[in-house]
Amino acid sequence: MARPQRDLAPDSLIGHFGLEIRTYRNDAGLSQGQLADALGCTGQWVGAVELADKAPSEAFAQDLDTYFQTNGSFHRLWKTIKCANQRTAPPSWFKPWISIERKAKVLRSWQPLVIPGLLQTPAYARTILKGRPGITDEQLAGETGRGTDRATTTPSGRQPTAALGDRG
Repeated sequence: MARPQRDLAPDSLIGHFGLEIRTYRNDAGLSQGQLADALGCTGQWVGAVELADKAPSEAFAQDLDTYFQTNGSFHRLWKTIKCANQRTAPPSWFKPWISIERKAKVLRSWQPLVIPGLLQTPAYARTILKGRPGITDEQLAGETGRGTDRATTTPSGRQPTAALGDRG
C-alpha cells in the first residue's frame, strides 16, 4: 500500500519548487523512484527536495527542465531560491525551531555564550554575525533583525517576556 503524501509548504520558495516537482511528476504518472531513475539520482533525493527537506541543486533543476521540457522554469526558480537564500533564508538547521517558536506558549533555552535570537537587538545580531567567516555585507543586512521580526509574531499576539540570569 502506498503511503499518503505529506503536505507541502508552498509558502516558501523551496516548498514551491517541491510542489512543482510533485505536480509535474504526478502529471507524468511517475513515482519518485521512477523520476530518480530517469534523472540519474536517488528516489530519496527526489523525495527530500520535493518535501523541501533539502534545497535543490542547480544540476537537479536543469535535469528537471530537460526531462519535463519546461523551457528553464525549474532553473529560473532555482536561481530565485539561490538569490533569496543569500538575502533572507535562515540556516537549514534552524528552520524547525522557527515553527516551534510560533506554536510555543513557553520556551526554555540555555545559552552559555550568546543571547537567544528572539531577544537579540539588530545591533547585537549584527555584531555576532560579523564573526561568521565569509559573510558579505548584503547577507549581513538580510539576516540582521530576523529575530526581532520573529519576536513580534507570537500566536497570542502578546509581547514575549524573558528572564535572564543564572541559578548560582
